[in-house]
Amino acid sequence: MPAIDTLLKFLNAPGKNVAVYLDDDKLDEIAKCVIDGYRIDEDSRSKWLKVNTIAMDMVRGEELLNTQDKDFPIPNASKVIYPLLNNAIIQSASMLIMHLVRNDKVAECAVLGEDHQRVIPNMGLNQGNMQQQGPQQQQPQVKLEWVKAEKAKRVSDFLSYELLIESDSWLEDEHRLMGIVSAWGVGFKELYYDASIQKNCSELIPPEDVIINNNLYGPLENARRITIRKYLTKNDIIEKIRAQEFLDFDFDELESNEMTNNAHQNDSKESNPVIEFFKQLCYIDLDNDGYEEPYNVWIAVQKQEILKIEPAFKFKQINVDPVKGTILSIRPTINLIDRHYISSPEGKYYSYGLNHLLLHQNKSITTVLRQLLDAGTIRNAAASTGFVSKALKTRERTLRISMGQFIPVDLPQGVPIDSQIMNLPAQEPSQVLLQLLELLIASAKETGFLTEMLTGQTEMQNVPATTVLATLEQATRSFKPVVQKMYRSLKKEFKLWFELYKQYLDISKYVRFQGTSFVVSKDDFDDSLDICPVADPTMSSEAHKYARIQALQNFMQNVPGATNAQAGALMFYTELQFPNPESLVAPPPPPPPPDPKLIEAQTKAQLAPAQQHVADMKATTGLIKAQTDIRKTDIKEGDLALKTEKHKVDTAKTVVDAHKEMMDVLNEHAKLQVDAYNAHTKRDTEQHRNAILDRESRKPDNTQGN
Repeated sequence: MPAIDTLLKFLNAPGKNVAVYLDDDKLDEIAKCVIDGYRIDEDSRSKWLKVNTIAMDMVRGEELLNTQDKDFPIPNASKVIYPLLNNAIIQSASMLIMHLVRNDKVAECAVLGEDHQRVIPNMGLNQGNMQQQGPQQQQPQVKLEWVKAEKAKRVSDFLSYELLIESDSWLEDEHRLMGIVSAWGVGFKELYYDASIQKNCSELIPPEDVIINNNLYGPLENARRITIRKYLTKNDIIEKIRAQEFLDFDFDELESNEMTNNAHQNDSKESNPVIEFFKQLCYIDLDNDGYEEPYNVWIAVQKQEILKIEPAFKFKQINVDPVKGTILSIRPTINLIDRHYISSPEGKYYSYGLNHLLLHQNKSITTVLRQLLDAGTIRNAAASTGFVSKALKTRERTLRISMGQFIPVDLPQGVPIDSQIMNLPAQEPSQVLLQLLELLIASAKETGFLTEMLTGQTEMQNVPATTVLATLEQATRSFKPVVQKMYRSLKKEFKLWFELYKQYLDISKYVRFQGTSFVVSKDDFDDSLDICPVADPTMSSEAHKYARIQALQNFMQNVPGATNAQAGALMFYTELQFPNPESLVAPPPPPPPPDPKLIEAQTKAQLAPAQQHVADMKATTGLIKAQTDIRKTDIKEGDLALKTEKHKVDTAKTVVDAHKEMMDVLNEHAKLQVDAYNAHTKRDTEQHRNAILDRESRKPDNTQGN
């Protein structure tokens, strides 16, 4: 069977599960390759994962939750953790979240190629208006509409409606994802169509559950493998088995195994625990043509048993040689969206987040802070701790004084009591450590984008807007690449949503969004549109945006007339996210009535060059006319000479024609004479021949006599 026919068979497999066509030996071989590939990829990112794990323990305060007390340097020593990472993650996520929604929209569509208009009847006229119009004005009115532009508006409004209003989890998942990306450096979402509920869905996946080889360079499409940990309940597994999406297998023995992932920890009393699976995008040659095709392989981790092999490509993604029929290439379908924070300095795939940037600084700050707290504790305890001489006699050697209490003591006469008691020697907390702590905190804030300018703690009264804008530009310079990466990732996600609706929006959908109603169908999602986020990747903070608006307002006030007032007002209302900003912009004022005298003077001044031009044109016209007359005379003389020459030519032609006719007559006469001569000669020759034959016939036959 040709390779393309085998792939078509796989695409139409029951439940899209190619595993039904493979034997157990082949499945075991694939399972081994999947597990081996997973281990290779997991080992490549082990250092990155270890740093994030330690940092997240610090963020969660695992040491504070530990019931065991610290005995060094003193009993019950301090276990406080300075919340540097927590503050940095919250601030970073807050700055990224503001780029999601703008004017209650998340996506915009752009028109690709030239647009064209179509005529649409305007049905807004009522009967009363029609009766008031004359008979010639009662014809239906029409309006023009840009086809692609109107389609782009429908699609962008529809996507904003689906993600912000119809979906209960998209915006919440995005908020969670911003925190994950800020902390871990990378975050993932998976987009897919859920046939059971007939709806496009998105799923937020923890970064520790997405295993990709850290040596990957470039986008996800270049990855050799993408492994995603999946956690399914018993009902989820039964549903997939009955829908023929999974091969039937015994999963009861998996329920007693404990999960190691904190996010999916099974309780010992849980009657319906989650079970760990791998969904790995890998390349396998199942059509035996020497070229490996992309497949999504589902495998039960504990049993290492394959349950599903699903083609990770569509028919249109297969590039076939039209002559030989061989497969040239297959582009995989990847529904995974990745978000990155700061690219790895080593060029690795997994990016760095605040966990990597601030972990060691946070540990150093925490260590110094604990030392200061322990030193303060010792210093405070020294006031009630020390040494007592044997000369001081009391009933108890441990002196504990309460308010209003006097303890009798027995001392030799004339010996002061303070000479018999010495407090434990202890110094105040070190000022050097305090300065070091302040230095570490200031340095860590700069590293973690916690500058006073970005957090809004800077007092900038009476500071020019341009100065504020320049300061914000410098403060956000290192944060802008993060926003740009998020912008590109959002654009990729919206394009994937676009493709899902293009494929699975089977029926037209009625939508009411932002005061307008429209109908969206599958035909609206075509290749003539490009979709992108509404966020501005050049803006890194709300303060940055407001400072730019303030700078524009100051410029418009200082240099009146240099800027379009209506355009500036529209930008002001749009950036501040007022609803319907176009309705808030006042129309331009009518021009003042003109001064008649000024108009007359301006008219004369404008007409003077025109009048001079007319005079010059008249003079030029007269000169041209004189030259034209002379030219006409020359032309007439030339025509007369031409006529004379033509007459001579005609005369000569007449003579030649007469001579030709005479020659034709003479030639005809000569031809007649020649014909007569030839006829006469032929007749004489015939007579002479006949005479000879006659004489010959009359001679006696001598041969007969002899």
